[in-house]
Amino acid sequence: MRITRRNLANHPLIGLKAKILSYPDPTIRGVEGVIVGDNRRTLVIDTGRREVLILKVHVVLLIEIPGGKWVRVKGELLTGTPPDRAKRILRGR
Repeated sequence: MRITRRNLANHPLIGLKAKILSYPDPTIRGVEGVIVGDNRRTLVIDTGRREVLILKVHVVLLIEIPGGKWVRVKGELLTGTPPDRAKRILRGR
């Protein structure tokens, strides 16, 4: 299944480009890189110079989906592992 704006939360995020739009720590805002870790509560973004660990619940991201389109996503929608997120969406929560 193709990754789209509507089903982004159903898919693993590892390997997708991301940019942090909003985060409580101002030094992390604007960080851009590739998602290399996707845990239940955190994401790890590799900027090429360092890896940044962020809490999903506090972040707003721009994520580039295949095809070159950028999607704005609230991190709270991404909480849980990819299989957990898919189950939650199927149940309608």
